[in-house]
Amino acid sequence: MRENAKLWKKNFKQQKENEKRWKESTNKTLELLINIITDIRDMLGGCFEYYSARVVKSLMKERGIECDIRVNVTLPVDGYKEVDIFCSDPLIVGKVAITLRNIEEAKNQLEKLNIAVNSAEKFTNKKTYLKVLSVEFANEEVANFLKEKCKEEGIYLILGREYSLGIPLY
Repeated sequence: MRENAKLWKKNFKQQKENEKRWKESTNKTLELLINIITDIRDMLGGCFEYYSARVVKSLMKERGIECDIRVNVTLPVDGYKEVDIFCSDPLIVGKVAITLRNIEEAKNQLEKLNIAVNSAEKFTNKKTYLKVLSVEFANEEVANFLKEKCKEEGIYLILGREYSLGIPLY
């Protein structure tokens, strides 16, 4: 009888240890899965803002700078100003547009970026390290205009897709 009780006790102890290991393993797997899903969302599934933020974060990492890029930030300056891409240290400010159909829309987006930059500088009392304009769809004319203007103004341009004017944009 005593031997059976010892075996039961030993089995019970091993079962508890196995359960503990299983829970730890499950928690690690769940954490890994959440990280993978978050990365997929940020890169592809979330929206173009998340993709753009990921590009900027990678660019900064290449430059040896770790930064915490935020998406869709509202700054309490002169009322409220929305910034699509934001990092406070170093100061990074960006605007994201899904489609720019003509040069007028492109100029408008550049103006919005400059307003966002001024608001962020006022809010943080820092000089902007990087200005970003990200556009998912633009025709050739708009894309060429943006490339030229961004080069002149020192803006980092992210262009998703260029299309010719003969192809309709759905």
